Amino acid sequence: HSTGLVVHTRASSHVAIFNRTSDDGDVLQVKKDGALVGSLGSNAASGVPVLDISTNSSSGIMRMLTSGSEAMRIDGSQRVLIGSGTAVSVTGGARQFQIEGTSGVTSSMSIIRNTNNNSGSVISLSKSRGASDGGVTIVQENDVLGELRFGGADGVDHDSTAAVISAAVDGTPGSNDMPGRLVFSTTADGSNSATERARISQDGKIRLGNSGDHVMVDVT
Repeated sequence: HSTGLVVHTRASSHVAIFNRTSDDGDVLQVKKDGALVGSLGSNAASGVPVLDISTNSSSGIMRMLTSGSEAMRIDGSQRVLIGSGTAVSVTGGARQFQIEGTSGVTSSMSIIRNTNNNSGSVISLSKSRGASDGGVTIVQENDVLGELRFGGADGVDHDSTAAVISAAVDGTPGSNDMPGRLVFSTTADGSNSATERARISQDGKIRLGNSGDHVMVDVT
């Protein structure tokens, strides 16, 4: 490629704009002290036009600012952080998407659906036994398909769990056949991990108590 424009801000720091003769590669590069900091380019190798915005370091950070303040960042581990520049471990791990704030507005999110029918918004949690993205390897009995975990700061961190609602496979799954159960767990005083208190099985029966002391409530 050839360089169409180079803007130097100081020695060895500059912005370069390239006039490309191929479909892929950097169109704009930003360098600081001679090292590539980030780039804007294109990638059409898949046959679909793609705009790439990238940093040149595994620890590089991409930030978006509004009114001079950070609104969102993608850190070096590809985590999306809104409201805070630090990924926080909550109930056992720092997740790939985080919202942190100091009010109900700045620490919450809304999902709104506007359609002229009786359907609402959806949050979908799913699991496969595949080892790569896009996998559809069938799950097995007792596999946990998704969880809602509730935690709180204990004066040290946010890793203590207070309660969990989980969904698991409750039988043998197959094509268009996914038997499931819901399990409700709470954490006793003096502990930081949740214990099962109730479940709704695939047959609709409700069981109260822990796994060793169930009280059966048949509502079918």
